[in-house]
Amino acid sequence: MKKTVRTSLKIVYTGGGTSGHRAPIVAVHQALRRLVPNLQAWYIGTVQDGQSADVKTLQAQKVTVRTIAAGKYRRYLTWQNVTDLGKVWRGYWQAKRLLKELQPDIIFAKGGFVTVPVVRAAKGLKIPVVSHESDVVMGLANRLNAKVARTICTAYPIEYYRGLDRTKLVWTGNLIRQELVEAAAKKAVSASFKIGGRTVTTDKSLIVVLGGSQGAHRINELIIGLLPTLAQQYRVIHQTGAGDIEWLNQKRLQLTRPEQQAYFPIEFMSVDQLGVVLKAASLVVSRAGSMVSELVLFGVPTILIPLSTSAGGHQLRNALVLENKKAARIINEGHLTARGLLAEITKVLTDTKLQQELRAGMQQLKEVSGAKKVAEILIQNAR
Repeated sequence: MKKTVRTSLKIVYTGGGTSGHRAPIVAVHQALRRLVPNLQAWYIGTVQDGQSADVKTLQAQKVTVRTIAAGKYRRYLTWQNVTDLGKVWRGYWQAKRLLKELQPDIIFAKGGFVTVPVVRAAKGLKIPVVSHESDVVMGLANRLNAKVARTICTAYPIEYYRGLDRTKLVWTGNLIRQELVEAAAKKAVSASFKIGGRTVTTDKSLIVVLGGSQGAHRINELIIGLLPTLAQQYRVIHQTGAGDIEWLNQKRLQLTRPEQQAYFPIEFMSVDQLGVVLKAASLVVSRAGSMVSELVLFGVPTILIPLSTSAGGHQLRNALVLENKKAARIINEGHLTARGLLAEITKVLTDTKLQQELRAGMQQLKEVSGAKKVAEILIQNAR
């Protein structure tokens, strides 16, 4: 195996579509900067990816952003699959020209449809590729890239992955930004902090609701309906996603004043806000996408509501891994009701023994050095 010491490295990162495919790239870049003194890095994504907060963070850390066309394959019959095929080919030729120009030593592919033309172009140019999968069910793009990738890093132990060349699989854990690792390691919980310009005090138990980077309308509806009950005993921080923030802000104004004071809707939390909030949380209600790794890092008692329409059922499979370790409670979305959700919230927050069991279960899956492990694998595989 090659040494993981290198004084210079040229790398191209690619991954996009959602924050779950972009934010981990920031974590890997942070780790590589600590290992390689002379690091040159580029990010290849779509125009939409380039406008995201994650990519703006990469730019602030001296990563040059380039964009290409990319088409998405949908798992149902639609004319868009035909038109998007043209985008895939255009993206392939754009990626090939870029890679010829940049001459990177290695490609890191995180997932999302934009990675496919980049990885195919890398194959033709004999540029090594390392990929990473955040879920138990590998996404379509990563499956298409699997034959090209030299190493496939996984968020969960490799026994959970099916139909893949196991000689390529390496369990690294998920890729979590250094700011969150440091926040989780702190012993003290902030007595108060700001969310959406308002002050949250931690004198009451704090429920944090996370719908993923794109929100979760069904969960949002139930939470706002339960607010009159929840606000009597708890404070609620609610990451709503862009689609529902205005509606929920209007709903908040219809609550009584004490209920308004207990409820903190926010469209999306920055990494620093998320670290403070998860450190203070007594309970998290969440979808079961890549965010699960941050919840495991902080060891917060969690109720997972997997998205029933997630590709390949990956959210349910992610959640089942935690449930099997007694690390989380699951509510099937098909059985989700306001009464059932309130009963689960009440049970977790009033059962100290259950809270301890959930924290112990999460400890079994906790992995804080995933980004460093991936950075070392990138160095080992670079040409």
